[in-house]
Amino acid sequence: MSNYKEIDQAINVIKKYHSKFAIAQCTSLYPCPPDKIGLNLIKELKKKYKCSVGFSDHSGNHLTPFLAKIIGADFVEMHVVFDKDFIGFDTESSITFKQLSEIVRNINLSEKLLNSKINKNNIPKEIKKNKYLFEKSIFAKKKIEKGKKIKLEDIAFKKPLEGLKAKDYKKVLGKKLKRTIDAGFSIKIKDIS
Repeated sequence: MSNYKEIDQAINVIKKYHSKFAIAQCTSLYPCPPDKIGLNLIKELKKKYKCSVGFSDHSGNHLTPFLAKIIGADFVEMHVVFDKDFIGFDTESSITFKQLSEIVRNINLSEKLLNSKINKNNIPKEIKKNKYLFEKSIFAKKKIEKGKKIKLEDIAFKKPLEGLKAKDYKKVLGKKLKRTIDAGFSIKIKDIS
């Protein structure tokens, strides 16, 4: 409800008595329609006032407070009711305790997802052990007889990794097979000469 002039005035009074304070973006409509919520103001307020900025939600859904937190709100305030069938002026703009639990769960999960860094040069061992399942190797596309020179049309690249890696296919092209390999079987380095 407040414009920047009113916020400035309030903050000037607060700063006379406190060095720490927080403000919240809040649109006082019950329920507040999506185009009036003003999530964009969270970043604006942070930049302008250099303080903790939160979001006071009256949307009545569980997505809006979640998004507010994801885009930078330091805290989220919302109205909670036991049952959406209760009669009250803000029931429609409130969430249930079940929705509140879901919001908290999603915020915690998203913070973990966004703050967990992965180093592609240091693959975790639990991922490495599955690498053979997802990496492709060279297989015989059709039966290839012993002594035949391998051509590109003779091979296929399939999972799992159990022979030569697919990226090494040039190492087998033009090479002769030491044994016959049936269609669907992998080609190993010991099979070529």
